[in-house]
Amino acid sequence: MPEHPLSRRRFVAAAGATGALVAVGLPDAAHAAGPPADPARRERDAWSARHFADPRHDSRPTVYWYWNGPVTPELVDRQLADLRSKGMYEVILFSFDNAEMSPVFFTEEWFDIVGHVLRTAERTGMRVWLFNDDHFPSGRAGEFIVKGGQVGTRTYAPRPELRLKALARSTTVVRGPASIDLRHSTGLGVDAGRLVADAAVLDGAAVLRDSTGWRECTVTGSAKAEHGAAGLLVRASADGRTGYAVAFDQTGVVTVERLTDGAEPAELLRSTRTDGFNKTKFHTIRVTLRADGLSVTLDGKDKGTLEDLTGRTGGVGVRAVGDQRAVWESLTVEAADGTSLYTGSFDRSAAAGDFPERALPAAGFTVAAAAARPTAATAATDVVDLTDRFTGGHTWQVPAGEWQVDLFGGVLLADDSQGYSRSYVDLLDDEPVELFLDIVPGEYHRRFGRYFGTVVPGFWDDEPFFASAEAHFKRLPWSPALDRALRTVGVTPGTAYAAAFDDLGRSGRIARGNYWRAVSDRFATAFRKQAQWYEERRVALITNPLYDETAPAKRIASTGDLHKVNQWAQVPGGDIITAEYVAGEPTMIPRNPVSVAHQMGRERALLEMFGNMGWQVTPGFVHATVGAQAARGINLTVLHALWTDESRVYFPPPFGPRAPWWWAMRPLAEWIGRVMEAGRGTSAARTALLQPQRAAEQWTGTDRQQDVDSPLAEAAYALERAQVDFDLLHEGALTRDPALLAHAEVRKGRLVVGAAAYDLVVIPRTPVLDADGVRVLREFVRAGGTVIAVGALDTEEADGGDRTLAHALSDLFGDRVPARRSLGRGHAVRVADTGALGAAAVEAGTAAAVLDPAQAAVRVLRVRRGPDTVFLINNESGAPVRTVAAFPATGLP
Repeated sequence: MPEHPLSRRRFVAAAGATGALVAVGLPDAAHAAGPPADPARRERDAWSARHFADPRHDSRPTVYWYWNGPVTPELVDRQLADLRSKGMYEVILFSFDNAEMSPVFFTEEWFDIVGHVLRTAERTGMRVWLFNDDHFPSGRAGEFIVKGGQVGTRTYAPRPELRLKALARSTTVVRGPASIDLRHSTGLGVDAGRLVADAAVLDGAAVLRDSTGWRECTVTGSAKAEHGAAGLLVRASADGRTGYAVAFDQTGVVTVERLTDGAEPAELLRSTRTDGFNKTKFHTIRVTLRADGLSVTLDGKDKGTLEDLTGRTGGVGVRAVGDQRAVWESLTVEAADGTSLYTGSFDRSAAAGDFPERALPAAGFTVAAAAARPTAATAATDVVDLTDRFTGGHTWQVPAGEWQVDLFGGVLLADDSQGYSRSYVDLLDDEPVELFLDIVPGEYHRRFGRYFGTVVPGFWDDEPFFASAEAHFKRLPWSPALDRALRTVGVTPGTAYAAAFDDLGRSGRIARGNYWRAVSDRFATAFRKQAQWYEERRVALITNPLYDETAPAKRIASTGDLHKVNQWAQVPGGDIITAEYVAGEPTMIPRNPVSVAHQMGRERALLEMFGNMGWQVTPGFVHATVGAQAARGINLTVLHALWTDESRVYFPPPFGPRAPWWWAMRPLAEWIGRVMEAGRGTSAARTALLQPQRAAEQWTGTDRQQDVDSPLAEAAYALERAQVDFDLLHEGALTRDPALLAHAEVRKGRLVVGAAAYDLVVIPRTPVLDADGVRVLREFVRAGGTVIAVGALDTEEADGGDRTLAHALSDLFGDRVPARRSLGRGHAVRVADTGALGAAAVEAGTAAAVLDPAQAAVRVLRVRRGPDTVFLINNESGAPVRTVAAFPATGLP
């Protein structure tokens, strides 16, 4: 390998586990990211054979401790003693908040038993991390924000207005020239080809234009009742105040009510439930109107008939009242003679304009932005942002032509069930986050502050989310705080919201990407507030973001920009649960927390492991899983989980007496501790794999999402197969994204990002790149670094400057593939695909080891410990391999 000598060591890697460990003194000082430490510190931080033989308590596994039943001092003493006997000394105290759990969360009895836990831990040399809520996901503060309540001496008033919020739209179509009042709209909007009837925005009925003269006809709609019921209105007045309301609920019950202006609805018909009804699917409701009666079917099943109805004419519309919300795929009306009176497929957002505008409800829908565009427009550049009109007379002079006018705003997302999203708050806004910190971590500190920083090392944050999270509401997020966040990233709210709902071409993708960037920045602010609050009180934040196991573009809708979240954590983390890891297969799950830990100078990176993986988990699989994550930089293992009521194990396997191999847990815990000890130190990775975040933001949720995510994973796996240890490099680090803490600087021929320094940067195939980042990479190459680009460079520029990007890429790489060219003191390399990437990275001299013969299943990690470099070697093939390894280090092992 170039520039520094290599020692050669022969080893045999054991199957399915971390099979070799080499510690070498005197690493090449030229590749140290920071200044050399003083001799005493170097000796103190050096590799310790004693700690490897007898791992420190905080290197051994930490155990998720679920409180899911009665918790007594006797149970606490017994379970903690059992853990100590198995060689484990840290737990995460986690309220499961099921009906059987006692004491009740945050009662005086609760604090009594928590106090007993902390006293016991202090006496026995244990540590207790505290979960920051009453149940996962974090973000409801034990429901004390939304519902209010008494905690100790503090009384919290109910604040339901701080609930989680979604972005909603109301659309009307107008023909200009005309003057319109922006406060008037239809109360309906189209989202992803479906008409949305949400009571928060509609609060009543919207009747099709010019339909009040219709007589005998058949109304057919395909709808899904997302909340409450999906409703039609037939034989309706133009204002929707009179007529017959026909609806089906989430159990397949059909009701018919007579609406009379000024009176309560009168129920005329209620059907039985529909057997096997699936509330998550679309269902076809058909109302046949005769001269003096009507009949209803649901999915072809007769649901009832009414006779002797008053009125022979009237309009047709959709209705949503109370907490109802429905989405309609189609709505058709056919006259008795077969003539089509109306066909609505809702593939155009302007289709909501088939209904007339009216004054919107004063409550329920917080109007925050407005935008207009010609109905034939296909680009965001055609959008006229009208948001600032709300500070004046609320009017707009419509130019000539047909225009779609959208009102955007927030609606509360209320789930008062016992589900995961109950009483959830808006984490994009500062006030609920500050209340959250005051109520749960704050009360723990007020009562147990003397343990903070010793017995209580910190708080565990678990899978918080915003409105679009796939596991929960799946709605576009909104918050009052978004207005400023959007303007900060360079887009006006009306344009951003229009692009979030509709495909508005290239310019729309850019605006849409900025919308998701603003959402991510606001979400990350919640973690900043947590981390700073904890640090002021001498404790740490552990992050475990939602859907961290997914790729950058896919996860944006659930957890935003993972790098911006994890950068604030004193212990960045994640989880590997259910079927997320298969022994022997590659994984990206540890990469983000490990990369962030390296760049932010954090000593530890964590993974919660084995939750819901099943009773079939064995010690062998534990070895394989922990070894694979350790070889990718994880150095703190959390085992999921020990249950206080072991008769009710919700997400097996348990790490407690019900596990069939619990008797063998001590040697397994000690083995995990040794592996974690080996990984503790400073990452010595010299390669950075660029994560094209602007592409992820612009293409998330589209059919090209995989064009971002798949090439990134393919490049990562190619580097792994060549024993190249690497970090993920957020694109924003190159462009000085103000929401990132660590920005890239070219320093002495290296690319320095916070506490990390790299000699090689790899650009995966990507549909979008930021030209400003490419300019920094060119400076890096000229100073002595190497950049490798994979595949074609026919990418779009993140802000529309395609010509600028094309010139920058050509200036850096030239036009041939494959190619290697010198530029200044460094090299720019192009490879046709990931098949050639590993060899190119090895040639650049950044591999953690060179194997002869090559072994694609072997992973190598290197970390520095004072004067020593530690190499952690893992064979993931499931079979023994024999090879010779050359390590980039000098000295004796």
